[in-house]
Amino acid sequence: LMFPGQGCQYVGMTKDLYYEYPAAKKFLDNINGWIKDKDLLNLMFSGPREALSQTEYAQPCIMAHSLVVIHILREHYGIDLLPRKPTTTTTETIPFLKGQKFCNRVLLGHSLGEYSALTAAGFFRLSDAAKIVHQRGKTMQQATAMGLGGEVEGEEEEAIFQHRPPHSMVSLMPSKFEVISKIIEEMNIKNPHSCEIAAVNSPNQVVLSGTTWAVERVATEAKRRKEARIIRQLDVSAPFHSQFMSPAASAVGRILRRINLQEPDYPLISNVTARPEKNVEDLIELLEKQTISTVRWNDMVNYASKEMGVRVWIEVGPGSVLSSLVKNIIPTSEKKKHHVFNLCSYEDIHQFSQMMSKGL
Repeated sequence: LMFPGQGCQYVGMTKDLYYEYPAAKKFLDNINGWIKDKDLLNLMFSGPREALSQTEYAQPCIMAHSLVVIHILREHYGIDLLPRKPTTTTTETIPFLKGQKFCNRVLLGHSLGEYSALTAAGFFRLSDAAKIVHQRGKTMQQATAMGLGGEVEGEEEEAIFQHRPPHSMVSLMPSKFEVISKIIEEMNIKNPHSCEIAAVNSPNQVVLSGTTWAVERVATEAKRRKEARIIRQLDVSAPFHSQFMSPAASAVGRILRRINLQEPDYPLISNVTARPEKNVEDLIELLEKQTISTVRWNDMVNYASKEMGVRVWIEVGPGSVLSSLVKNIIPTSEKKKHHVFNLCSYEDIHQFSQMMSKGL
């Protein structure tokens, strides 16, 4: 199972689920009640987009969307993607995949998605998780305000962004980790104007994070060298997975050590190690470190596929970014062996339930 991170939020998210499924209404009402300073339901349903993109609200909204999909499948359709306390012999037939079975469930979350995944697996209580990701978002936004310098004065190159906040994240395609790392090193951009690799999402997609001044220069240089053709500014409000998140990382660690946590029922392939993790103390340290580390999504998918034999990939939550990345990562010669689904809307969930029950 795959759980998306920030940037995939959109106005109208979960609205169809809320009004279509009584189980979803109760589930989302509960989460909304735990966040005292904002009506998350109104924000998700009606926006505005700028407010929904604020880190402290985007994160609980995205988590709510991912988890309500799992809740709907379990409560409305009787399809339990993550049975509690599984055994090593637990298997389920997938009718529409000609009787294939899946038993070695593993969780993959992209950044914030790790919190959604671990909540689904019993590591967090739902009420705690909603408050934690809300607080995590606040600390990340505050860390940005504490750590960023101003723009450099002087003659500027032509801007590549639609708007120029003091910090930015951009996706470069097609780009390779080794090449972009070398460009950053060669440009020797010093603090406080730092640019770092925030994520390696596929063999040909790298995400940069840092001050707009630095990110823009690295992206422009990559394009000049023909090492990036498409440069897309991400819809986020802070430079995630960079040194600027250090105060937030420390705050996350303190928050996690104050609450009661349980070993998850299923392993999480960590953003930091790209290996399965289940130990509570290890997960606390990795969630803290994840805040300032590169998300190794490409390595995570390769490990799940090559070392754990994963062939069925189900993305739960807003959008289909992770599903698209998996399709790009799996080699062409192997694609027929893999089955990728994204469950976001009522139509997605209903169609998936029909396939599971009728073998369509």
